[in-house]
Amino acid sequence: MEMKMKKMVGEGARKGQVISYDLMLATTVAVALLGVVLLASNTITAASGAAYDEGALVADGALAQLVLTPGSPADWAAGAAAGTAAGTGAGAAYEAHSLGLAERRGVLDKEKVEAFAELDGLADAEGGRVSLRERLGLLREGAAYDFRFEVRGLDGSALYATGQEPTGNVFASRRLVELDGSPVTAVMMVWKK
Repeated sequence: MEMKMKKMVGEGARKGQVISYDLMLATTVAVALLGVVLLASNTITAASGAAYDEGALVADGALAQLVLTPGSPADWAAGAAAGTAAGTGAGAAYEAHSLGLAERRGVLDKEKVEAFAELDGLADAEGGRVSLRERLGLLREGAAYDFRFEVRGLDGSALYATGQEPTGNVFASRRLVELDGSPVTAVMMVWKK
């Protein structure tokens, strides 16, 4: 019986092995195609990830400026309030280099928050406009962002808000801060115009 088996398998052949050049070629092509698909997928993901990273960084930067700094000059809100009350416009806010709402790091000044909520597009005494987008660094080379800033109670209710209603692909940044001795959430939403 052993003799018959050897004759059927063939002399010198080993049991259980398949040698096929077609199979090796098909495997090589499949691995190469898988590599091309993965490379293309990573490239697309990296490109969309870069756009997301930029938008998220813009939102984080603008929010950090508002809730961590007093602005420059630090008394910009007093001048804005006086100018608005006197009917002469934005006053010191128009001349401010940067707008910040912080009394100190993470603690918001109510007067600044209220002044900021009233500023967008307010005219100064000479008729110029206060551009909050410009003061927040949202006008960048190659991309202009619009924004909405809100101060919300912990229940989610909006206490103060300024800017446009969000549209399109919105990037949001949130920070827990203090206003009038109570914890609130400051939210900055940005999107490309």
